[in-house]
Amino acid sequence: LLLFAALRPAWQEMALVAGFVSVLSCLLIVAGVGDANAALARVVWVDAIALGALVLALVLRVLPAR
Repeated sequence: LLLFAALRPAWQEMALVAGFVSVLSCLLIVAGVGDANAALARVVWVDAIALGALVLALVLRVLPAR
């Protein structure tokens, strides 16, 4: 969905919402579990980077509308 939305601007809002839901839900689940092993810690790092990329995409999507 995210790759398809890169080529279809009309789908970008939906892709951003799906991306935020996916990343934030994973981060909240790991935070709820508490003690994360090495594999989960790696997933948290990847999701944190993905969250940063999503925030950047959202900012870039909103800025041209101004």
